[in-house]
Amino acid sequence: MNSIGCVIDIETTGLKPGIHEIIELSLLLHDENFIPLDSFICKIRPMHPEYVDPKAMEINKLSLSNLKNESTPSQIRNALCQWHEEIANNTKLIPLGHNYSFDKSFLTIFLGEYYNNIFHYHNRDTLSLAFALRDKGILKIDSLSLTSIGKYFQLPEQIHRAEQDTRLCLSIYKKLLGLIK
Repeated sequence: MNSIGCVIDIETTGLKPGIHEIIELSLLLHDENFIPLDSFICKIRPMHPEYVDPKAMEINKLSLSNLKNESTPSQIRNALCQWHEEIANNTKLIPLGHNYSFDKSFLTIFLGEYYNNIFHYHNRDTLSLAFALRDKGILKIDSLSLTSIGKYFQLPEQIHRAEQDTRLCLSIYKKLLGLIK
């Protein structure tokens, strides 16, 4: 196997990569049938709390006081690289996310040179797939947010927590694929 599927979701201290930081990270490995295999889940202590956007913290329901004892970004980078080596045997992970370009913009900064060692350059994106299906008249929905698509398929509600949202994203991806005949 040259690659392994991996659903990714992050929670951040705001919307601006390079200014705001990842404070929660979830990677959910899956097989070719989209069955979950293993996961890497962590909270991360922000190094620049002065840049935290209160609106972001309200959405993800995390607080600086709850994150102050979490691992630092460098500790998490090391742990992620070790996990990747042990669990995935250094096989590239093909990312799947909802609006993955957002997550990738933060992950490339967070991981630096390690990003390309861990992740394949191809990715899957539920938002892009949903746009295409809506454009073709197959998906009849106005909003393409993770929450709206989840409601459309009667899946559990998005709660803006990385672990739960990776599982929701995987379920949505399978449902969207089911619409393609």
